[in-house]
Amino acid sequence: YFFAGLNPHGLGYVAAFFGTLSTPLIFYVTKRMLSSREAYLAAFFYTFSYLTVIYNRTWWPLTFSPIISLLSYFLIFQIIKTKNLKLTIPLTFVMIIAVQTDPSNFSTMLLILILWLLFKLPIKSKFTAASLIIFFISHIPLIIFDMRHDFLNTKALLSFFSGKTGTGINFDLQTLNETILLLPRSLARFLWVFGNKDVALQIAPSAPYIAAKYAAIPSVILIGAIAILASFLIDFARDKNNLAKLIIGLHLIIAVAGIALQNFFFGNWNFEWLMQVLFPAYAIIGAILANKITSMVWAKTPVYLLIFAFAIFSTKVI
Repeated sequence: YFFAGLNPHGLGYVAAFFGTLSTPLIFYVTKRMLSSREAYLAAFFYTFSYLTVIYNRTWWPLTFSPIISLLSYFLIFQIIKTKNLKLTIPLTFVMIIAVQTDPSNFSTMLLILILWLLFKLPIKSKFTAASLIIFFISHIPLIIFDMRHDFLNTKALLSFFSGKTGTGINFDLQTLNETILLLPRSLARFLWVFGNKDVALQIAPSAPYIAAKYAAIPSVILIGAIAILASFLIDFARDKNNLAKLIIGLHLIIAVAGIALQNFFFGNWNFEWLMQVLFPAYAIIGAILANKITSMVWAKTPVYLLIFAFAIFSTKVI
């Protein structure tokens, strides 16, 4: 508000700036992790995704999620490849922003922890120790806030774990089914938003709006999104030596598992905005698949024509 002269539109401009910044970032990160062709394709899909555009120009804690994901992918990729533990310092600052903005970013932090253990990266290191100290210091203001406000946050956590808040144990198969469908539904809408293109209707958490936007997805498109995800996960399982695919695949699994676990205690929190942290992953998955298909001579022309048509129609709605 200060920089925008109290103009409420100013926050939208700031959000749009960070959204625009994530486009060259996804190109750079994909190029370093995969290839130049896949980098161009990932940046292309991300740029022309209407869903990405409307979320990226909305100012809220999730504004930083795509950048957090991309920086996390790149830094942990470089740490594993080069064993350069100095990079844990910038990675720590990324994690500080992640955990202090939105709970959906905890999936990124858990991804880092799992990869750290999976590749047996050094824990007894001065850089690791410095990172942990910096991470702890960054939360001192939160601790002071709690102490000055009669342990407001701590009491809420204790009440939850003692069973006094929340919805209790909520093992509901319908809720679990909705959680699993979040992934293909959000991927389908990342590629194309069907139905009413009004921004408020597309991102509002109202139950009727949520039902309407999911009902607008054609069954064949939803099945296609499931096929894309299944193809990628199968490819990821077969090609375990491909670190980029491992990072993306693990993040998909962790994100959905985290939402399912949250719903296990808090009820139905199957909101699409929780998937914004995965939007860069969707673009990269699309790039990997498109690159693989266009390597077949017979499929190259049809796929490029389809991509061109996607750009033309997207331009009319963005």
